[in-house]
Amino acid sequence: MDDVTMALQHAVDVIPAADPNSAEILTRFALLFEEQFQETDSLECIESAISTMQRAISATREGDLYLAKRFSTLGRFLKDKFLETGKIPDIEQAIVYAQQAFDITTEQPDRSVYLSNVGIYLQEKFGVTDDIADIKKAITCMEDIIKSYPRDQKFPARVLNSLGSMFGDLFKTTGEVKDIDQAIQHTQAAWNLLSPDDPDFGQFSGDLGSLFGDRFEVTGDKQSLEAAMKYAYMAIEKTDEERPSYPIRLNNFGSLLLHQYLKDSRLDDLQKAIEFTEDAVHRSAKHPGRPVFLSNLGSLLGQRFERERKKEDIDTAVNRAREAVSATDKNHPDLPRRMNNLGLLLQGQSKAQAAQDKNQLMEAIEVTSNAVNATSEDDPNLPLRWNNLALLYAEKFRISNSISDLDQAIKLGEKSVGRSPKDHPDLTIFLSNLGSFFYDKFLSTGSNEYFQKSAATLERALDQPNGLPLARVSAGYHAARQLGEEEKWEQAAQVFDRTLKLLPEISPPSNSRDDLHDTLRQLSGLSSLASSVYIKAGRLPLETLQSLEQGRGVIAGLMMDLRSDLGALREKDQEVEARYAELKQQIADIQLVRGPAFQEVSAQDYVARDKRRRQLFLELQSIVIKIRSLPGFETFLFPPSETEILELARDGPLVSFNVSEISSEAFLVTTTGVQVISLPELDKDGLHVWVNAHASKGLPIRRDATLCMEDEDENDVIGAPDMSVSLQKLWKIAVKPVLEHLNLLNQEKQGSRLPHVRWVGGGIMAQAPLHAAGYHSLGSSESTLHHVVSSYVPTLRMLQFVRNTPTRATNEPGDSILVVSMPTTPGHPHPLSVMQEVEAINEYTKPWASTTLLEHPTKQEVLEGFKNCTIVHFACHGTADPIEPGKSALLLGKEFQQRLTLEDLDVVHYAGANIAYLSACSTAELKAHDLIDEGVHLASAFQLSGFRHVIGTLWGAHDSAAVAVARSFYKYLAQDRDDLGMNVAYALHNAVKDLRDAYPDGNAASKWAPFIHMGS
Repeated sequence: MDDVTMALQHAVDVIPAADPNSAEILTRFALLFEEQFQETDSLECIESAISTMQRAISATREGDLYLAKRFSTLGRFLKDKFLETGKIPDIEQAIVYAQQAFDITTEQPDRSVYLSNVGIYLQEKFGVTDDIADIKKAITCMEDIIKSYPRDQKFPARVLNSLGSMFGDLFKTTGEVKDIDQAIQHTQAAWNLLSPDDPDFGQFSGDLGSLFGDRFEVTGDKQSLEAAMKYAYMAIEKTDEERPSYPIRLNNFGSLLLHQYLKDSRLDDLQKAIEFTEDAVHRSAKHPGRPVFLSNLGSLLGQRFERERKKEDIDTAVNRAREAVSATDKNHPDLPRRMNNLGLLLQGQSKAQAAQDKNQLMEAIEVTSNAVNATSEDDPNLPLRWNNLALLYAEKFRISNSISDLDQAIKLGEKSVGRSPKDHPDLTIFLSNLGSFFYDKFLSTGSNEYFQKSAATLERALDQPNGLPLARVSAGYHAARQLGEEEKWEQAAQVFDRTLKLLPEISPPSNSRDDLHDTLRQLSGLSSLASSVYIKAGRLPLETLQSLEQGRGVIAGLMMDLRSDLGALREKDQEVEARYAELKQQIADIQLVRGPAFQEVSAQDYVARDKRRRQLFLELQSIVIKIRSLPGFETFLFPPSETEILELARDGPLVSFNVSEISSEAFLVTTTGVQVISLPELDKDGLHVWVNAHASKGLPIRRDATLCMEDEDENDVIGAPDMSVSLQKLWKIAVKPVLEHLNLLNQEKQGSRLPHVRWVGGGIMAQAPLHAAGYHSLGSSESTLHHVVSSYVPTLRMLQFVRNTPTRATNEPGDSILVVSMPTTPGHPHPLSVMQEVEAINEYTKPWASTTLLEHPTKQEVLEGFKNCTIVHFACHGTADPIEPGKSALLLGKEFQQRLTLEDLDVVHYAGANIAYLSACSTAELKAHDLIDEGVHLASAFQLSGFRHVIGTLWGAHDSAAVAVARSFYKYLAQDRDDLGMNVAYALHNAVKDLRDAYPDGNAASKWAPFIHMGS
């Protein structure tokens, strides 16, 4: 006890009981003890306040007007002690004294004030007992107060807010939507009574945000989450950082950002949620909410581990969750929640080990079992805890192979599904997990009963309207895959119909490229499998091709929406076009906010930016609807229609391959229709082996930024005989059947141009050198090069996008060529023969173009140079990132290395750009096989940036071959005067053919085959 407290206690001790003023004097000293408690948090001070006020009450005569107030004050002291100790007898005594104050009071407004205290203390008690009777009594208190007010008198805002808070607590026990709606109704009414300058505005805004967040959890309603974010932002904005409520605001906001992340998969939301919750933990050394903050932080770090697989995240997550459990009283109602969270994180930690740690898994099962056992049967969170325990037993089964573990997982999963409300958002996940358990049982036993249960359960998961879209799509994908394995084609096709309709919901245009990559990785191969199923089910070729397109190039499609040429719209409605163009630019500007500066923004700034971003996209959606109401623009930004698809084949047929584990086929598009032919010998696994074997390995003689051992022999990487055999097989089983069906093998071509074929589509065939397929020994005509000129394009929509870009002849006077030359590269020891390319460009383009040479430029110099050129030629090293395709880059710089990445190109668009010649390694190679349907590489990024034609490479380009092809390309380009621009494809065709012919034995395909033309 400090000196001040000791002095006060001494003064109290000497007050004579017979003093007629002792009650008033003791009351004053009790209040002084309370002040000391507020300053020091000393339990002795609040206990002295309580004992002194008890003496004051004993000294108060019956009928004294101050007796009720002293009862009320004593109740307040006991409530404060309870908040410090968590001991239930203290809050029970507080309720007794608050009730006594109410019982002996007849006049308003004191009577309402004292009854309000009774309700508030009952709510505090409910917080630790979870006794529903307490919260119902608290609600009755507040409702009685409201009933006591005259109709013409406004209710106190705090009473309404307290009533809303109590209904919110009741909802956490019942899980009933009607209770959370009541909570929101009353809290909203309280909030409406306040001005933004009111001291309670921040508190009420925070309460309202939390309630809307709770509503989102049980309904999945997007508007509820948007409202929660809005009010949470207001709460943070109105709360001083030094107030005890500020960490609570940060934590609540972090929880809402987690909901938003789970809905939209935006990593920014998760990163900021972690940052704000870490801040809450940092500010809460003695804060009563610290266990909550720690547990939430553990959950957030666990989510980031699932996304980025960094072991330090899951280790820290487990530590935080352990701290939260340790800091929670064994009788606290939130202990099961925190144990459940710890159990999940322990499972993640066990799986993160190089060899899964069975002991850690067993601890996870024990902790989660304890959480389940501590949860009452009527707790709405029980289904979630059953589900989590089921997942742990399923994981144990995969280690032990004991069918009893799997049966336990199924039993718990069935209980979880059976107890969940039919419209609960989490039911999708519970059903998906149960479906996977049933499938494991089918695989273990061979029983068709479990196969049927698995497919039916996954279909139920797909059809849950309130479930997370990605969870629903994933469930549909797995259900259709299983049905396909049993050759139930029509049922599988119907499942895919429902699944594909959800794709726009999992790829919102407001997400970053990395966020979309993460989502689409989880659905790799979906569109290919769906197309094979549709063919087996007898669907029409055109309909099937459109479904294949729907799941390919999703990211590019979103970018094309923001980059489409608006000339026709400008002529139709200049005002609408101007607003649409303005919104596109504002979106591009706000998407640029990335990097370290963005990571340091405050909660207020982050929410303001996020709100602005969402508003812009909503406005964009609104104006797109308006544009579609204009005559002639009904299909604005829609995928190509049947008529438009056939029109795309006006300059030559389009061929789109599809390869799945079920079948392989080619879709052939001509101006008269769409046909499909089966390619039974085209094998998905064999193609993957071939692509992996011939992928760039970074030989020093190549323009690849990845180095390998200098004494490696190129034939060890791409052995000429092996590649020759592969190209022959590719011709025999894929390309030749297509050209035969198109009647392109037996035409007389002397004196005329070869037909022009566009190879369309993603999937594994996008990485196959279709233009180089065939037999290349001297005199052979069995090759693609002999019969057609090839161009590649990722999707039909991309071809339409390129076609709609304003045309320009490729060798007209006035062309401006930007040459980016990197003879040497910082951090890379191998020089390149780029000056020979520069000389060739000058030699063949001088009559019709001006040339600007940038040697060892910075990235910014190159981006600036794009603005004034129609042709850009890169002679440098390149790299394709196997993990994050957005980091694929061309290497620049002089004193230090700079990377012009695909992400840099995402935010620029150059009108009038024509050719991008990327004389570097792997500029059209996609090493991230789980994103193979997206066509994410540098060449496609240049197309999206406005270049109608791009010359890229499918693998590592040999330095000498790059020089030879570039020289020949510009020679042929200068000779050809095709005003439609098709001379680009023909010029590259001839240049590649010249290099091939320089090796008459046909064994040098690794040198001439990687060069491809992308574009119209």
